[in-house]
Amino acid sequence: MDRLSGIWSALREPLLKRSFSEIKRLCAAAGIPVERLSHLTQAGTGYASKLQLVDAVDGIYTRMAPQEQDRVTGNLLADLLLDSTPPNRERLATLLERRGWSLTGNEPTPINLRINYLKELESEEMFGLEKAVRRYRDGDRAGAVTALIGLVDARTRQVITEHGGVASQKTPLHQRIKSAHEALKPQVMTRFAVLTDPKGAWNAQEDAVLAAANLLAQLRRESSDAHGDDFESDLLDVTARNAVFLLEALANPQGT
Repeated sequence: MDRLSGIWSALREPLLKRSFSEIKRLCAAAGIPVERLSHLTQAGTGYASKLQLVDAVDGIYTRMAPQEQDRVTGNLLADLLLDSTPPNRERLATLLERRGWSLTGNEPTPINLRINYLKELESEEMFGLEKAVRRYRDGDRAGAVTALIGLVDARTRQVITEHGGVASQKTPLHQRIKSAHEALKPQVMTRFAVLTDPKGAWNAQEDAVLAAANLLAQLRRESSDAHGDDFESDLLDVTARNAVFLLEALANPQGT
């Protein structure tokens, strides 16, 4: 499981850009017991530089329990993002990527989850992805997959409805996904027109969509938030990746 504390060192640089008092305020808000650093001040006998202050914060952080470290890291990142300018946010994203993480909205995401590349999401879907990321990051892999399946289901119903169909909940999930994908065939074929074998490309994508849809349908039947821990975590990771693939496949092709 990817530990959120793995990005702690990435937060040093943006933290050092803040004033001495802001560093203390942000760390206190994140859950660091800064009262232990009351002897460090900007003047008098307790004079310390910002670098010394952050080093002292690191010293406290390393002695925290793993779950506390994850919580503090998430809180501090959220506050740093809250008022970051676009350049500062871009720099922070770069620092996270160097440590194997990216940003999904304002949620840190392990890059191996491969959620971060989805483009131009509706705000509701971004909220849903952030929810899935939080569950995955917190160790609730079954809950993350449940959230992702819900997003695929919602996208499926949206596509079917927009193309004049009826997205009945009585229709099995994998069949609804197939219907939604078929509804997008004209736009997808226009995009594939530059290929030597556009029909073959469509058939290959259709097979991949059906395979991913069947996997999600099976997991929905056999797993739930209450019982999903019975499944191997690797299977849940694979299912999450299939859910993300379906969100991409059921997106209306741009420029068509």
